[in-house]
Amino acid sequence: ARARVSDPALFKTFSNIAQGLPEASFSAQNIANIVNALAKMAYRDLQLFAHMSKAARAIPVDRCDAQAVSNILNAFSRLNIQDRALFAHLAAATKATPFSALSAQGVANTLNAHAKMGTEDPALFQYLSQAIQETISLSPDASNFSPRRSYKPINPKGQDAAAHTSEDDDFDEDESDSPRRQGPQGGGGPRGAHAFGGSSSGLVFDSQAVANVVNGFARRDMLDKKLMEVMSQAAIAIPEHCWDAQATALVLNAFAKLEVFDAPVVTYLAYVAESITQDTFNPQAVSNIANACAKA
Repeated sequence: ARARVSDPALFKTFSNIAQGLPEASFSAQNIANIVNALAKMAYRDLQLFAHMSKAARAIPVDRCDAQAVSNILNAFSRLNIQDRALFAHLAAATKATPFSALSAQGVANTLNAHAKMGTEDPALFQYLSQAIQETISLSPDASNFSPRRSYKPINPKGQDAAAHTSEDDDFDEDESDSPRRQGPQGGGGPRGAHAFGGSSSGLVFDSQAVANVVNGFARRDMLDKKLMEVMSQAAIAIPEHCWDAQATALVLNAFAKLEVFDAPVVTYLAYVAESITQDTFNPQAVSNIANACAKA
C-alpha cells in the first residue's frame, strides 16, 4: 500500500490468506496495518474487514495499543464501514488508556472517526476532551495575534471585537509513520508540518490534528467551551505558512457550526486563508471559509 501498488488480484490473494487465519492470531497492530493498507488504496473488502473486526473485538481492551486503535478506527471510517460493535469495543479501549499513552494525531483520528460514524458515547468525548486539556501545554502568548498587515477583527455577532473574549468534512491520516508526531516548535517546513504543544511529554498538535478535533465535536453538535478555547489558542500558535486550505476551512466551519465566534482565532484564520496559494482551494473549502466568516 505504501508503494501505491494497485493490484486487485494481489489484494484478493492477501485477503484470502488473512481470512484463513484464526482471529486469535492477530495483534491489534497486525489488524491496524491490514485495514489501514486497504483504506489507503480505497479497497473496500467487507469480508476481510468483518474478519478483522472479530479479531479486534477478541482482544481485551487493556491490550489494545492506542496507536493501533486510532488507525483501525481511521481505516473503517475512511471507507465508511459501519461497525457499531467494533467502535464500542475500541471506545472502551480508549477510555482505559492512560493519557500518557496518547498522541495528538491519535486523539484527533479517534475522535474524528467516532464522530463521523455516529458513535453515541458522551463519556468517550469527555475523556478525549479532558486528555487534550490536561496534556497540551499552551504558550503564554498563544492568544496574541499580530499579523504583518493591519486587519480589522471580525466582530462576533455585532459585539465589539476588541472587548470580546472567547465563549467558554475531514482528514484521514494514519499515524503509523509518526507515533507521537513530535514536530518542531517553530517555523520552517511545508504547510501543515508545524505542530503546537509544549514539552515533549505533552500532546503536540499540528493544523490537521486541530481540524480533526474541532470538526469531530462539530459533527456531533457538542459544544465543549473549555476545549474550544484551548483549540483556539492552539490554532493561533501555529504559523500561517503551516496551514493548508482544507485544515483552515474545517476549523472555521467547525467553529461556525458550534457558534464559537472567538474573534482572535477567526480573524487569524481569515488572515491565514488569504496567504494560502489559491490553486490549492477546492469549492468546499472556499464555501466553508466564506460561510464561517459571514456567520462571525
